[in-house]
Amino acid sequence: MINQRIPKRIIGKKTATWDIETYKWVNFYLGGVYNGKTVRYFTTIKDMVEYQLSSRLAGFYQYAHFGGKFDFNFFLEEFLRNEKFENYELKIIPLSAGLLCFKIKDIYNHVWYFYDSYRLLPMSLKKLTESFDVADKKKELNYDRIRQYKLDTVKSYLNADLIGLYQVIQKFSDWPIIKKVGRMPTIASQALASFKYFLTVSINDMTPSQEQEIRKGYYGGRTEIFKMYAEYLNCYDVNSLYPYVMRQNIFPISRALCFKKKYIKGKLGYYHVDVMVPNIYDIPPIPYKREKRYKSDFSPLLFPVGCFKTYLTSFDIDFIKKNFPKIRIRVISGMYWEESTAIFAEFIDYFNDIKVKSEKGSADYIIAKLLMNSLYGKFATKRDQQVLVSASKDNTVRLISFGDYGIQIKQTTSYSMDYRNYIIPSLSVFVASLARIELAKLLLKCPDVAYCDTDSIFTSKTLPVSNKLGGLKLEYKIKKAIFLLPKCYILKLSNGKIIKKIKGFPPDMISKITFKSFEKALYKDDYSDFKSVKEVFGGFKENIRRGNNIVSMLTKRLTIKKRYDKRLVCDDFSTKPLMIRRDGKGV
Repeated sequence: MINQRIPKRIIGKKTATWDIETYKWVNFYLGGVYNGKTVRYFTTIKDMVEYQLSSRLAGFYQYAHFGGKFDFNFFLEEFLRNEKFENYELKIIPLSAGLLCFKIKDIYNHVWYFYDSYRLLPMSLKKLTESFDVADKKKELNYDRIRQYKLDTVKSYLNADLIGLYQVIQKFSDWPIIKKVGRMPTIASQALASFKYFLTVSINDMTPSQEQEIRKGYYGGRTEIFKMYAEYLNCYDVNSLYPYVMRQNIFPISRALCFKKKYIKGKLGYYHVDVMVPNIYDIPPIPYKREKRYKSDFSPLLFPVGCFKTYLTSFDIDFIKKNFPKIRIRVISGMYWEESTAIFAEFIDYFNDIKVKSEKGSADYIIAKLLMNSLYGKFATKRDQQVLVSASKDNTVRLISFGDYGIQIKQTTSYSMDYRNYIIPSLSVFVASLARIELAKLLLKCPDVAYCDTDSIFTSKTLPVSNKLGGLKLEYKIKKAIFLLPKCYILKLSNGKIIKKIKGFPPDMISKITFKSFEKALYKDDYSDFKSVKEVFGGFKENIRRGNNIVSMLTKRLTIKKRYDKRLVCDDFSTKPLMIRRDGKGV
C-alpha cells in the first residue's frame, strides 16, 4: 500500500564527491576527494581508497558522476585486493550494465556509502554545472594527452569537477520539495518520495498472483516504421506525454477484484482477451507480444492484424470499440477496481507549473521535468533485486571469480513479496496504456505517417502546435528521411542539416555514417558502413561474466545484424502490418 508516509531511506547531509582521471582508460593517473571543505589529491588508487574508508569519512555519501560505469571499478578492484579490508563487509547493488551504489561496513560498524550521481541527475556534468549555474563549471581536458599536461593543470581540472558536482548536489538538495522529503539515491526514487508528499489517499497493493498477471500487459512505447523512405515530413513531439496522461486521468486505489469472461462497464479494468483484428486496418491499435519460452528470449512489441490473445486495459477497450468497430474482443479473464481517482493531478500540477515558469534548461526546469517523467515506471520495479555481497563460507549461492587474482564474491537474489510497498504495477500499466492511446489518436489523424516513436510522429500533415502539457511541438521540418529500424534513421532537414540516430552506436561512429550509408543499406541491403570494432571500458557486470579483472578493456563489435521485422516491408519500402494466426505464428 502507498500512503503519504515519507520513506525511511533518506540520504543524509554528509556529502562528499570523488573522481578519477586515467590514461588509456585503465591506468590510474590522479584521483581526488572533496568533503565540502577541502580537496585531497592522490597519485595512487591505494592511498585514495584508504582515505575514502578512513573514519573521517564514515557516514558520508560519496558521489562519483558516472561512477557506476567507471570510477567504481577502480575503487572496488583496489578494495578487494587490499588485505587491510579483508574483514570488511561489502554490499553492491547492480543497475543495468553498471552499478547503482555500494555500501561498506567495518568490524566497528563504521559505514561508508558510495553512489553514482548520474542516477540522480542523469545528464553530463558539463550540462549540470551550466544549468545549475554553480560557481565551479566543468573545464575541458584532452584525455589522450593527460600525461603531457602539468600536474597542476590536471589538479585544476579535477578540482572543478569535484567542487562543481558538490555544488550541483547541494543546490538540488536545497530545492524546496527535496528539502521536505529528503534526497534519494535515484531520480525515480526522488520522484516517488515527492509524489507521496502530495498524496492524500491510500493506494492498495496487489496480491502476488495479480501482480504477476498484470505485468504481462506492461508494454513499452509504440515504435514502428510505416515508410522506410519518405520526403517532406513534419516531426511532432507530444509535450510531456506521460505526465499529461497521468494528470488527465483517474487510476485505481482500491484492491483489485478478479473475475472471468466479463467486461465490467464503468470501472477501471485489466483484461486477458482474445481478439480478431481484420486486415482492413493499416495501422492496427492492439499491442501484442509472443510469450517467452525462455527468460532470455526477446519478443518485440507488435501491432498486428489477425487472431491472437493479448492483454488490454479498460481504457484500451473503450478506445478500440469507439474507433475500430470491426475489431472483435472476447474477454477470457480479468480484474477490476471499485475505486479510482486522479492520484497524480496535484503532483503534476505542482511541477508543471514550475517548469512552465522557468527558463528552459535552467535547474528548476530540469528538476521539474525529471521528476514528472521519472515517476510512473517506479511502480513496476521488479521485486527480484540482484545483490552482490562479499564472499563468505555460505555455499548455497553461486560464487563468482574476479579475473586472475582469485577474489570471490557471492550473488544473491531476493524474491521477498512483502517489502517495497510502492510496487503497484497496475499504475504503470494504466499510464503506459493511456500514452499508447494518445499516440494512436495522432495516428488516426495522420494516415500519411512514415514513423512513430512513443511520443512522436513523422507525417506529411501539418498539425496545430501548443506549449501546453500534452500539446504538440514541431521538432523538425524534413526534406527526406530513411528509417532502417526503430531508433535507427537519418533525416535531411529543410535547412540542410543532417540528423542521425542509431541506437547503441557511439557518437564517434555515428559521425562517420552518411546519407549514402543509409541509402546503400536500404536499396542494396549493404550494411558494411554500420560495422565497427572498438576497445571499450568494460562494465562491472560484463567483466564478472567474462572472468576479467574489474578494470579491463573489452573488444566491442558493433553492427546492424537484423532487418526491420515488426511489419512486412513492401517493394516500394512502405510497410503493412503482420498477420498473427491462432497458433501465434506470423505470416
